[in-house]
Amino acid sequence: MTQIQKPFTTFIQTTIKNDFQIDENNLSKLMEKAVSLGGVNDIDREAAKMFILRNRRDISDVVEDRLDAFLNIQDEVLRTHAAEILSTSRIIDETTFIDLRHIYEAAVHGDDITNVAKLGLVDANIFEQELNYTTRILSTLNTEIAISLDNEVIFNGQKLSELDIHSAIQALTQFSTIIDKDRFNPLDRRGVGEQTIQNLFTALSELDERIASATVSTEMKKLYRAAQSSTMIAMATTLDSSKDLKKEICDTLVQLLENENDPLQKECMVIELSRNLNSLSRKAKSFVKKELTKIAPTKPPYEEWFKDGNNQLNVAMTIGPDPEALPGIFYQMNEFGFKLENPDDKRNPPDQIVFTKKIKRLGDTEPMDCRITVQVNHRDRIFSAMNDEDTHLVVYSGHSGFGRNVKKSLKNAPKNIGDKVVLLGLCAGKDNIQNFKRHYPGTQLMTTFTSSFYRTRNIDDQKTTTWSEDFNAMRVMLDAAAKQWSWKQINQSMRRKAATSFWHIMEDGENNYISPIHTQIRAKNLDQDFDGQVDELDKYFNTAMVIREEDDQLGMKAVEHDIPLENLHGGRFFQAIMGLNTMTGYNSSTSVYRLGGILGDGYFTPGSDEDPAFIFTPYQDGEGAKYKVQMNKNYAHLSEDSMRALAAFDFMQSVQFEKGFTPYQARMMGLIFATASLNYDSTMTWVDFNVWKDLLEYAGLPSDILYGDFRSVVDADHSNYTGSLAMISKIESKLTQDHKDALNTFVA
Repeated sequence: MTQIQKPFTTFIQTTIKNDFQIDENNLSKLMEKAVSLGGVNDIDREAAKMFILRNRRDISDVVEDRLDAFLNIQDEVLRTHAAEILSTSRIIDETTFIDLRHIYEAAVHGDDITNVAKLGLVDANIFEQELNYTTRILSTLNTEIAISLDNEVIFNGQKLSELDIHSAIQALTQFSTIIDKDRFNPLDRRGVGEQTIQNLFTALSELDERIASATVSTEMKKLYRAAQSSTMIAMATTLDSSKDLKKEICDTLVQLLENENDPLQKECMVIELSRNLNSLSRKAKSFVKKELTKIAPTKPPYEEWFKDGNNQLNVAMTIGPDPEALPGIFYQMNEFGFKLENPDDKRNPPDQIVFTKKIKRLGDTEPMDCRITVQVNHRDRIFSAMNDEDTHLVVYSGHSGFGRNVKKSLKNAPKNIGDKVVLLGLCAGKDNIQNFKRHYPGTQLMTTFTSSFYRTRNIDDQKTTTWSEDFNAMRVMLDAAAKQWSWKQINQSMRRKAATSFWHIMEDGENNYISPIHTQIRAKNLDQDFDGQVDELDKYFNTAMVIREEDDQLGMKAVEHDIPLENLHGGRFFQAIMGLNTMTGYNSSTSVYRLGGILGDGYFTPGSDEDPAFIFTPYQDGEGAKYKVQMNKNYAHLSEDSMRALAAFDFMQSVQFEKGFTPYQARMMGLIFATASLNYDSTMTWVDFNVWKDLLEYAGLPSDILYGDFRSVVDADHSNYTGSLAMISKIESKLTQDHKDALNTFVA
């Protein structure tokens, strides 16, 4: 479905949620009008019609007028904004809250103002009043930030210089939150000119001096630095490159980077600046590129590996317990010239097996000695060699278990000693980049984007791995060490030697292995400020995060709490969505999203008790089908398992029109996907049954639908691990008619 179709369907859905009535005659007339206006195509029309008919409501003239106004909005961006407000049930009329940010958005788009007013998104009188005073509103919820007639930025009615230090920092933090949540730079607007930017820059400089001469807590200073950098990046990207003011702001940004002492905050600032390189001054651009090499080293730490005349590369490799794995290691090592240090090891393999080989270096220099120690069936001890100072390369080749094998290994992993590179070869390692970085922040990691493949055949009546992407990836790393290749050269060699086919690549056409220099891809799999929003989307480094304590006993229900949205820790939510992201690649209906198609976008504040647990929004970045997902902050008490299962169920409901599912199929696929989510930890425990019970209650389904009936079918499929439409017929025989009737009842 196109971007136009989705807002239309969302609008229809939300209209129904708000108790408007619909009948078939008016519906037909309405749909014909929609098509004549070019607002939707036939597919979307039928999807909306099916949705409405299943609710058996009547349509009112009010709804028709609102839909007519919606379709008459010519600007697609504004149309999408309108749909997003409506999709969170914040229908605005005379008695409801006015979203000031969208007053401003409407002002920018001229002739569309009338249609936005008809929608009820703004109050026409207030809107005219704002225009008459030539005030541009840049705001969300209860925080008002305006540009006054004398080009000053006004924070809640006051200039920055008029606020005390604490209030000024809070105001700037709120402004940074707007920058973070707004899909556009809020300073890059008509009516926000160079003089306004100059005045804001002056106000920030004065605030700097006030903070320097006052007693301000370390936490407040950290909060200020995060808000200051976000605001200044927005300021810099607004101005033309020829402006002296832009150069002055960029010089300040360089100074902020130089002085930042929080490594994560500094890294996020560098990443955000690197996304805006073309908007920076020459000096700032050069400095950011230099800082980027510290975050993304251009090569492995060869100098440390081979210092003091050392000529031996030591590799610690772990393989899984599969029967073909160990024979495969013997076969592949032999194929590529490795020798057993102890020949008897093949007849009676010990816990650790050592292979050696001399690898040619460039020119006539002495070959590099390579020693590989392989440990078998220790996938919960992948990182056991990290505290060995003499080990240079740590390798894992085996199953991921949907990420659980790496997670289990990290729980008891030792501290790192020495400079290492870790190569994790498994079915989609990207979902643990965050966990790895937290445990080993300074260690260079290469891991898989999607599945890594291998081939087997019977040799001497024994199933044997004869070809493996992961083994070839390790060979590339050995050659790289011998020839001192950069990561760019390593990536090029990976494309040639460690991919089975053209489609088996990452989203940007790279190979299947994410290296340290794939900064943008890594940014889609990291959340370094723990706000639940991937770094790719994050423009503001949140600080002072507060964890909402896990409490599954509250069930899958919205439970209010007093943690502010900007301080709500999103660690469990982020990991749940990373798990969901991986799962999409192994379901026949969701595999289109396998290229990192679901991005965590933090929490949202619900407008009512009826708001959903998750909002899935189509997202286009030129790299295939994607969704951004936000979580209702009142569900933050859920465990990671519960979040992931609930998100899996809701995701199938969200894409049902796009996939052409009937309501029955959508709910069955949701339960199948949730079952696969609970399979994430491999063992069936009482926790799984409790989560399942809560999910059935959340979905309004009979409590006697058995988890085991779904689990047995999902476990039996070794192709589509997380679900397929074909599974539905296999499960149906285990359901009663009451179950089927309940599953066939459409719930919006």
